[in-house]
This record gives sequence, C-alpha cells and structure tokens, in this order.
Amino acid sequence: MQRSDELLNLQARSLGELSENINTLTGGDSFIFLSYFSPRQQFLFFIPVGKYPLYDVSARIHDTQKPISSDLFGNLFGSTIGLGDVIPQNGGLVRPIPPWFSRSDEISVNIFFSARNGTWTELLRARPADGARAIRVLGRFTSLKKEKIICETISPGFPLDDPDGLGTPSVPRPPKCE
Repeated sequence: MQRSDELLNLQARSLGELSENINTLTGGDSFIFLSYFSPRQQFLFFIPVGKYPLYDVSARIHDTQKPISSDLFGNLFGSTIGLGDVIPQNGGLVRPIPPWFSRSDEISVNIFFSARNGTWTELLRARPADGARAIRVLGRFTSLKKEKIICETISPGFPLDDPDGLGTPSVPRPPKCE
C-alpha cells in the first residue's frame, strides 16, 4: 500500500511539472493589454500580465471612430502590430502610434490579440479631457472552454450608458487591469 502511495505521489508531481512546462511553452493564462492612450502621447504602452512568457503576440487594432471601409486599406480589419515574444513582469512594451490612429478627444478601440496560448480581446474607451477610461479584456485561452472576462477597469464617473462603451460592469467584479 505504501508503495502504491509513493507511485501515485510521483505521478502527481510529474504531471504538475509537465503542466508547468506546457504553460511555459504556450504562455498559459498570461496576456497583454494596451494600458492607456492619450492623443498627446507618441506611443502605445502594452502591459503583460501573468507569470508565463508569451510568444508570437500580435495585436489588431480597430478604431471604432473611423468609418468602416470595405477596401483593403480601410478600417474594416484595423491594423496589425507585431509585438513578438513578451517576457513576463518586464514592465511593458512601447510601440510608436500608427499614423492612422485617431487623435480625437475620445478614444474607442477594440484590440484583438493572438499568441501561442490563445486569443483575447480588449475594449478600450477613454476620454483624455477628464481622465475617464474603461478597459475590459475578454479571453479565450487554450485552457478555457469558453470566453470570459479576465480583467476590467472602469474609472469612477465613466459614462456606462455610452452606446459605444462597455455596458454594465460585470458582477461579480473581475480583477482590475493593472
């Protein structure tokens, strides 16, 4: 009986180590998001979250304030930025602002991320004049059966009845995007 217990413990430890190795190779449940954008900035700042590295990360940014065009150079699909491999807890990635990016008083973008560990979507709405912003990140990673809200930050005073906004905040509250 003792021998069986030892074998079961050894198998459980081996499976735990294998799971950790797989998460390290795929990215596990780590993700990255666009922290904030102000029309006065000249860069986009992406923040990684999680303990695993991310590989082959790309972000397709769609500016919802620009008219949708069906031509290949229009705003139908947005524009893709290659972020490459991302080291966890590295402070973030800085990329120059694409020339097409809207520089209005209100920011409303949807960002579609993909990496080796899955896909996730960020909804970013901001009003730089009064500092109000709302971020919601929804993820579908290889370990999830369906998409779920993985983080959300809504500034006090952000108008939640905004037709282009994020709608009613989730209950119970997901972790803040920080």
